Amino acid sequence: MGKLKFYALCSRNTRALSRHARKDRSGIPREDLVIVLNTLDEDFKEEAIEWCDKNKVEYVVTESDGTPSTGKNSVLDLFLESDNDYMVLIDGDDFLTPHGVWTYKHIAELKDTPDVICLKNQFSIWPKWSTEVTDSNIDPDSIAGYESRFFMTTNWYDAMTGLTIDQMKEGALENEDFDLDPEKMYTEELKQMYRRWSYFNYYYIDGMETHSRVVMMSKKAASMHRFNTSFKVGEDTIQYLELKNMAINGEITMNCIDETVPTYVYDQRVTGVSVGSTWEDDGAGFLNWLKPLVHKYEQMEHDGMLHDSELDELKVEYPPYYTPEVLNVMDWRIPWY
Repeated sequence: MGKLKFYALCSRNTRALSRHARKDRSGIPREDLVIVLNTLDEDFKEEAIEWCDKNKVEYVVTESDGTPSTGKNSVLDLFLESDNDYMVLIDGDDFLTPHGVWTYKHIAELKDTPDVICLKNQFSIWPKWSTEVTDSNIDPDSIAGYESRFFMTTNWYDAMTGLTIDQMKEGALENEDFDLDPEKMYTEELKQMYRRWSYFNYYYIDGMETHSRVVMMSKKAASMHRFNTSFKVGEDTIQYLELKNMAINGEITMNCIDETVPTYVYDQRVTGVSVGSTWEDDGAGFLNWLKPLVHKYEQMEHDGMLHDSELDELKVEYPPYYTPEVLNVMDWRIPWY
């Protein structure tokens, strides 16, 4: 039986932070939870520490430079220094369902627990298109009234690029003459970078999603990987691709789980690093993080580190009459169109 710890990496929103421990939300047992405060926001840090102390939740303050990778690497360090066998890493603005907490605790108790668990058919909450949501007015306690969607599927490529799934299969992503939607792609360089990014996503992220989140790791896997601090966006996708390469080469074991019934929920109602600057200045904000990420993928492909084979799915056996608690988020699921 492996010892599992849940690490919630938080940087800005105390109300979202509280969801990890609350019994009416994720309900992670407090003895299994560590809040990792990695932030440049001193007001948030003081407020978060006060909340953790008041609610008797373990917390650690780690040094921040404002990048996601530094915060995530600090979690890896805490895990490697601990006596825990497995870790689940949660972005502080996202949350696990109670079904997810049960699932990961169950996986840690398996006889042959994989070194890495990642997700497919991922789930996210978005604001309704008519609702303007910012960090200041978001209510993390509320789920009702928001739209829930699969996370960044190929339908998103279709909406952004005009490429259908059949056209991607036919290699249109590599066809220089294939024209992307001029209303969404403002410069020729951005068009080509976006085309290349879509190509790598389609062929190497198991066929359908722009990202396959790594959510659970063993000590062995954590000791073999560091998040790349050079990237403003995409450090977690690089992590997935590097770990997948290790798994293909037999260095670690790695499986995916199907999120049709969600264990992990992305809360996209809070603006992220890449949101807000993407299409400004003829897409320069988008290009600033997209271009180095594409070049990294090209290097990895050249080095034989990218694989188009799909990972085996881990089939979790649930007890008789088990009813997954997913906090009603599935009531708001709509297709991505």
